[in-house]
Amino acid sequence: MVSLKEPYDRLWHTTYDFHQKYERWYNGPFEGLDAEAISDEVEEMWKTMFKLTKTFMDQVGSRRVAEYVKERIEKFRLHVPVLQCICSPGLRQRHWTQLGEHLGTELNLTPETSLADMIEAGLPKIQRKLEEISHAASKEFSLEKALEKMKGEWASVVFEFKPWRETGVSILAAVDDIQVLLDEHTQKVQTMRGSPYVKPFEAEIRSWEEKLLSMQDILDAWIKCQMTWLYLEPIFSSEDIMKQMPVEGRKFTRVDQTWRELMTTAVKDPHALVATQQPNMLPRLHECNRLLEEIQKGLNDYLEKKRLFFSKVLFSVE
Repeated sequence: MVSLKEPYDRLWHTTYDFHQKYERWYNGPFEGLDAEAISDEVEEMWKTMFKLTKTFMDQVGSRRVAEYVKERIEKFRLHVPVLQCICSPGLRQRHWTQLGEHLGTELNLTPETSLADMIEAGLPKIQRKLEEISHAASKEFSLEKALEKMKGEWASVVFEFKPWRETGVSILAAVDDIQVLLDEHTQKVQTMRGSPYVKPFEAEIRSWEEKLLSMQDILDAWIKCQMTWLYLEPIFSSEDIMKQMPVEGRKFTRVDQTWRELMTTAVKDPHALVATQQPNMLPRLHECNRLLEEIQKGLNDYLEKKRLFFSKVLFSVE
Protein backbone atom coordinates (compact mmCIF):
# COMPACT_ATOMS: atom_id res chain seq x y z
CA MET A 1 0.00 0.00 0.00
CA VAL A 2 2.82 2.39 0.91
CA SER A 3 4.54 1.64 -2.40
CA LEU A 4 1.36 2.20 -4.39
CA LYS A 5 0.63 5.43 -2.51
CA GLU A 6 4.13 6.93 -3.04
CA PRO A 7 3.62 8.31 -6.63
CA TYR A 8 0.30 9.96 -5.62
CA ASP A 9 2.00 11.42 -2.58
CA ARG A 10 4.76 12.95 -4.73
CA LEU A 11 2.19 14.23 -7.25
CA TRP A 12 0.13 15.90 -4.55
CA HIS A 13 3.03 17.46 -2.61
CA THR A 14 4.92 18.64 -5.69
CA THR A 15 1.76 20.19 -7.15
CA TYR A 16 0.94 21.86 -3.85
CA ASP A 17 4.51 23.11 -3.27
CA PHE A 18 4.80 24.58 -6.75
CA HIS A 19 1.42 26.27 -6.50
CA GLN A 20 2.32 27.84 -3.15
CA LYS A 21 5.84 28.86 -4.08
CA TYR A 22 4.93 30.07 -7.56
CA GLU A 23 2.89 32.89 -6.06
CA ARG A 24 5.81 33.97 -3.92
CA TRP A 25 8.46 33.50 -6.62
CA TYR A 26 6.54 35.12 -9.48
CA ASN A 27 4.11 37.60 -7.92
CA GLY A 28 5.83 38.31 -4.61
CA PRO A 29 8.78 40.71 -4.08
CA PHE A 30 11.91 39.33 -5.75
CA GLU A 31 14.12 41.17 -3.26
CA GLY A 32 15.64 38.64 -0.88
CA LEU A 33 14.87 35.58 -3.00
CA ASP A 34 17.63 32.99 -3.37
CA ALA A 35 17.56 32.56 -7.14
CA GLU A 36 20.08 29.71 -7.21
CA ALA A 37 18.14 27.69 -4.64
CA ILE A 38 14.90 28.36 -6.54
CA SER A 39 16.53 27.22 -9.79
CA ASP A 40 17.61 23.94 -8.18
CA GLU A 41 14.17 23.41 -6.65
CA VAL A 42 12.37 24.11 -9.92
CA GLU A 43 14.61 21.64 -11.76
CA GLU A 44 13.87 19.00 -9.14
CA MET A 45 10.11 19.65 -9.41
CA TRP A 46 10.27 19.39 -13.20
CA LYS A 47 12.17 16.06 -13.05
CA THR A 48 9.63 14.72 -10.57
CA MET A 49 6.70 15.65 -12.79
CA PHE A 50 8.40 14.34 -15.89
CA LYS A 51 8.83 10.94 -14.23
CA LEU A 52 5.26 10.98 -12.93
CA THR A 53 3.86 11.54 -16.44
CA LYS A 54 5.50 8.23 -17.33
CA THR A 55 4.41 6.54 -14.11
CA PHE A 56 0.77 7.52 -14.66
CA MET A 57 0.77 6.64 -18.35
CA ASP A 58 -2.23 4.36 -17.89
CA GLN A 59 -4.10 6.61 -15.44
CA VAL A 60 -5.68 9.46 -17.38
CA GLY A 61 -6.65 11.71 -14.46
CA SER A 62 -3.34 11.55 -12.63
CA ARG A 63 -1.35 11.81 -15.86
CA ARG A 64 -3.32 14.91 -16.87
CA VAL A 65 -2.51 16.58 -13.53
CA ALA A 66 1.18 15.68 -13.86
CA GLU A 67 1.33 17.01 -17.44
CA TYR A 68 -0.47 20.21 -16.50
CA VAL A 69 1.85 20.96 -13.58
CA LYS A 70 4.90 20.00 -15.67
CA GLU A 71 3.84 22.52 -18.32
CA ARG A 72 3.42 25.25 -15.68
CA ILE A 73 6.86 24.47 -14.30
CA GLU A 74 8.33 24.59 -17.81
CA LYS A 75 6.84 28.03 -18.37
CA PHE A 76 8.26 29.26 -15.09
CA ARG A 77 11.66 27.72 -15.93
CA LEU A 78 11.88 30.17 -18.85
CA HIS A 79 11.84 33.04 -16.36
CA VAL A 80 14.44 31.60 -13.98
CA PRO A 81 17.42 33.14 -15.87
CA VAL A 82 15.79 36.57 -15.48
CA LEU A 83 15.21 35.87 -11.78
CA GLN A 84 18.85 34.83 -11.34
CA CYS A 85 19.99 38.09 -12.93
CA ILE A 86 17.73 40.47 -11.04
CA CYS A 87 18.45 38.77 -7.71
CA SER A 88 22.16 39.49 -8.00
CA PRO A 89 23.15 41.24 -4.73
CA GLY A 90 25.51 43.47 -6.68
CA LEU A 91 22.81 45.26 -8.67
CA ARG A 92 22.74 48.96 -7.81
CA GLN A 93 20.70 51.86 -9.09
CA ARG A 94 23.29 52.56 -11.80
CA HIS A 95 22.71 49.06 -13.19
CA TRP A 96 18.92 49.47 -13.21
CA THR A 97 19.41 52.79 -14.98
CA GLN A 98 21.48 51.03 -17.66
CA LEU A 99 18.79 48.37 -18.08
CA GLY A 100 16.14 51.06 -18.36
CA GLU A 101 18.15 52.77 -21.10
CA HIS A 102 18.29 49.52 -23.08
CA LEU A 103 14.56 48.97 -22.59
CA GLY A 104 13.76 52.55 -23.46
CA THR A 105 11.79 53.00 -20.26
CA GLU A 106 12.57 53.86 -16.66
CA LEU A 107 12.60 51.00 -14.17
CA ASN A 108 11.18 52.20 -10.87
CA LEU A 109 11.85 49.56 -8.26
CA THR A 110 10.06 49.34 -4.92
CA PRO A 111 10.31 46.79 -2.10
CA GLU A 112 7.23 45.13 -3.61
CA THR A 113 8.54 44.82 -7.19
CA SER A 114 8.11 41.25 -8.40
CA LEU A 115 9.49 39.00 -11.11
CA ALA A 116 6.14 39.43 -12.88
CA ASP A 117 6.73 43.19 -12.95
CA MET A 118 10.15 42.67 -14.50
CA ILE A 119 8.76 40.28 -17.11
CA GLU A 120 6.04 42.78 -17.96
CA ALA A 121 8.65 45.56 -18.22
CA GLY A 122 10.31 43.54 -20.99
CA LEU A 123 13.53 42.27 -19.42
CA PRO A 124 13.35 38.94 -21.30
CA LYS A 125 13.68 40.95 -24.54
CA ILE A 126 17.14 42.12 -23.50
CA GLN A 127 18.21 38.87 -21.84
CA ARG A 128 21.77 39.01 -23.15
CA LYS A 129 22.29 42.60 -21.98
CA LEU A 130 20.63 41.74 -18.66
CA GLU A 131 23.07 38.86 -18.13
CA GLU A 132 26.01 41.06 -19.10
CA ILE A 133 25.05 43.82 -16.65
CA SER A 134 24.21 41.32 -13.91
CA HIS A 135 27.59 39.61 -14.38
CA ALA A 136 29.39 42.95 -14.15
CA ALA A 137 27.37 43.80 -11.02
CA SER A 138 28.41 40.50 -9.41
CA LYS A 139 32.08 41.18 -10.14
CA GLU A 140 31.79 44.72 -8.78
CA PHE A 141 30.02 43.35 -5.71
CA SER A 142 32.89 40.90 -5.11
CA LEU A 143 35.40 43.75 -5.27
CA GLU A 144 33.27 45.84 -2.93
CA LYS A 145 33.00 43.02 -0.40
CA ALA A 146 36.74 42.25 -0.63
CA LEU A 147 37.53 45.89 0.10
CA GLU A 148 35.10 45.95 3.03
CA LYS A 149 36.64 42.73 4.38
CA MET A 150 40.16 44.19 4.23
CA LYS A 151 39.10 47.34 6.02
CA GLY A 152 37.24 45.25 8.58
CA GLU A 153 40.35 43.18 9.29
CA TRP A 154 42.46 46.30 9.82
CA ALA A 155 39.91 47.76 12.22
CA SER A 156 41.03 45.23 14.85
CA VAL A 157 44.78 45.29 14.14
CA VAL A 158 46.73 46.87 17.01
CA PHE A 159 50.41 47.48 17.60
CA GLU A 160 51.97 45.83 20.62
CA PHE A 161 54.13 48.05 22.82
CA LYS A 162 56.34 47.33 25.80
CA PRO A 163 58.07 49.68 28.27
CA TRP A 164 61.77 50.09 27.53
CA ARG A 165 63.93 49.79 30.65
CA GLU A 166 63.91 52.94 32.78
CA THR A 167 63.46 55.39 29.90
CA GLY A 168 59.78 56.06 30.61
CA VAL A 169 58.90 55.35 26.99
CA SER A 170 57.48 52.28 25.23
CA ILE A 171 58.75 50.70 22.04
CA LEU A 172 57.24 48.58 19.30
CA ALA A 173 57.21 44.88 20.07
CA ALA A 174 56.51 42.13 17.51
CA VAL A 175 55.29 43.46 14.16
CA ASP A 176 55.78 40.33 12.02
CA ASP A 177 52.06 39.51 11.80
CA ILE A 178 51.22 43.09 10.89
CA GLN A 179 53.93 43.11 8.24
CA VAL A 180 52.60 39.87 6.71
CA LEU A 181 49.04 41.25 6.62
CA LEU A 182 50.29 44.51 5.14
CA ASP A 183 52.18 42.71 2.36
CA GLU A 184 49.21 40.44 1.62
CA HIS A 185 46.66 43.25 1.44
CA THR A 186 48.92 45.53 -0.58
CA GLN A 187 49.25 42.83 -3.25
CA LYS A 188 45.53 42.13 -3.10
CA VAL A 189 44.46 45.76 -3.50
CA GLN A 190 46.88 46.26 -6.38
CA THR A 191 45.35 43.23 -8.12
CA MET A 192 41.87 44.64 -7.48
CA ARG A 193 42.89 47.97 -8.97
CA GLY A 194 43.78 46.18 -12.20
CA SER A 195 40.33 44.59 -12.50
CA PRO A 196 38.14 45.74 -15.42
CA TYR A 197 35.23 46.02 -12.95
CA VAL A 198 36.92 48.44 -10.56
CA LYS A 199 35.62 51.69 -12.03
CA PRO A 200 32.74 52.31 -9.54
CA PHE A 201 35.16 51.92 -6.61
CA GLU A 202 38.38 53.09 -8.27
CA ALA A 203 38.78 56.21 -6.12
CA GLU A 204 38.07 54.28 -2.91
CA ILE A 205 40.42 51.43 -3.81
CA ARG A 206 43.17 53.84 -4.85
CA SER A 207 42.76 55.70 -1.56
CA TRP A 208 43.00 52.43 0.38
CA GLU A 209 46.09 51.41 -1.57
CA GLU A 210 47.72 54.73 -0.72
CA LYS A 211 46.86 54.17 2.95
CA LEU A 212 48.48 50.71 2.93
CA LEU A 213 51.59 51.98 1.15
CA SER A 214 51.79 54.87 3.58
CA MET A 215 51.57 52.47 6.54
CA GLN A 216 54.34 50.38 4.98
CA ASP A 217 56.60 53.43 4.60
CA ILE A 218 55.84 54.55 8.15
CA LEU A 219 56.45 51.07 9.57
CA ASP A 220 59.81 50.79 7.76
CA ALA A 221 60.94 54.21 8.96
CA TRP A 222 59.56 53.53 12.44
CA ILE A 223 61.47 50.27 12.90
CA LYS A 224 64.66 51.79 11.52
CA CYS A 225 64.38 54.75 13.89
CA GLN A 226 63.66 52.48 16.85
CA MET A 227 66.68 50.24 16.21
CA THR A 228 69.06 53.20 16.03
CA TRP A 229 67.45 54.97 18.98
CA LEU A 230 67.80 51.81 21.11
CA TYR A 231 71.49 51.67 20.25
CA LEU A 232 72.24 55.36 20.87
CA GLU A 233 69.97 56.06 23.86
CA PRO A 234 72.23 54.41 26.48
CA ILE A 235 75.26 56.18 25.01
CA PHE A 236 73.77 59.67 25.04
CA SER A 237 72.28 59.15 28.47
CA SER A 238 75.83 59.71 29.69
CA GLU A 239 76.59 63.31 30.68
CA ASP A 240 80.22 62.76 29.80
CA ILE A 241 79.36 61.82 26.21
CA MET A 242 76.99 64.77 25.93
CA LYS A 243 79.85 67.10 26.98
CA GLN A 244 82.39 65.54 24.64
CA MET A 245 79.97 65.43 21.69
CA PRO A 246 77.79 68.54 22.11
CA VAL A 247 76.68 68.75 18.44
CA GLU A 248 75.61 65.11 18.29
CA GLY A 249 74.13 65.43 21.78
CA ARG A 250 71.86 68.28 20.71
CA LYS A 251 70.76 66.31 17.65
CA PHE A 252 69.99 63.27 19.76
CA THR A 253 67.96 65.41 22.15
CA ARG A 254 65.83 66.54 19.19
CA VAL A 255 65.38 62.98 18.02
CA ASP A 256 64.62 61.75 21.52
CA GLN A 257 61.92 64.37 22.01
CA THR A 258 60.24 63.54 18.68
CA TRP A 259 60.52 59.80 19.37
CA ARG A 260 58.87 60.11 22.77
CA GLU A 261 56.05 62.25 21.36
CA LEU A 262 55.34 59.75 18.58
CA MET A 263 55.43 56.74 20.91
CA THR A 264 53.30 58.41 23.60
CA THR A 265 50.60 59.23 21.04
CA ALA A 266 50.75 55.74 19.50
CA VAL A 267 50.40 54.03 22.89
CA LYS A 268 47.23 56.02 23.65
CA ASP A 269 45.46 54.33 20.72
CA PRO A 270 47.51 51.40 19.37
CA HIS A 271 45.13 50.58 16.50
CA ALA A 272 47.30 50.48 13.38
CA LEU A 273 44.99 52.71 11.35
CA VAL A 274 45.00 55.34 14.10
CA ALA A 275 48.60 55.11 15.31
CA THR A 276 49.91 55.69 11.78
CA GLN A 277 47.70 58.74 11.22
CA GLN A 278 49.69 61.08 13.43
CA PRO A 279 50.26 64.46 11.74
CA ASN A 280 53.41 64.46 9.57
CA MET A 281 54.46 61.12 11.06
CA LEU A 282 56.47 59.94 8.06
CA PRO A 283 58.36 63.24 7.52
CA ARG A 284 59.15 63.38 11.23
CA LEU A 285 60.50 59.82 11.19
CA HIS A 286 62.55 60.58 8.08
CA GLU A 287 64.02 63.63 9.83
CA CYS A 288 64.82 61.52 12.90
CA ASN A 289 66.54 58.89 10.76
CA ARG A 290 68.56 61.57 8.96
CA LEU A 291 69.74 63.04 12.28
CA LEU A 292 70.47 59.59 13.67
CA GLU A 293 72.68 58.81 10.69
CA GLU A 294 74.60 62.05 11.32
CA ILE A 295 74.87 61.19 15.00
CA GLN A 296 76.16 57.70 14.21
CA LYS A 297 78.74 59.13 11.82
CA GLY A 298 79.88 61.62 14.46
CA LEU A 299 80.02 58.86 17.05
CA ASN A 300 82.08 56.63 14.76
CA ASP A 301 84.52 59.50 14.10
CA TYR A 302 84.77 60.15 17.84
CA LEU A 303 85.45 56.46 18.59
CA GLU A 304 88.02 56.28 15.80
CA LYS A 305 89.89 59.28 17.27
CA LYS A 306 89.79 57.63 20.69
CA ARG A 307 91.12 54.39 19.19
CA LEU A 308 93.99 56.19 17.47
CA PHE A 309 94.75 58.12 20.64
CA PHE A 310 94.97 54.97 22.75
CA SER A 311 97.01 53.23 20.07
CA LYS A 312 99.57 56.06 20.25
CA VAL A 313 99.58 55.93 24.05
CA LEU A 314 100.20 52.18 24.02
CA PHE A 315 102.91 52.55 21.38
CA SER A 316 104.70 55.22 23.41
CA VAL A 317 104.49 53.11 26.56
CA GLU A 318 106.01 50.15 24.76
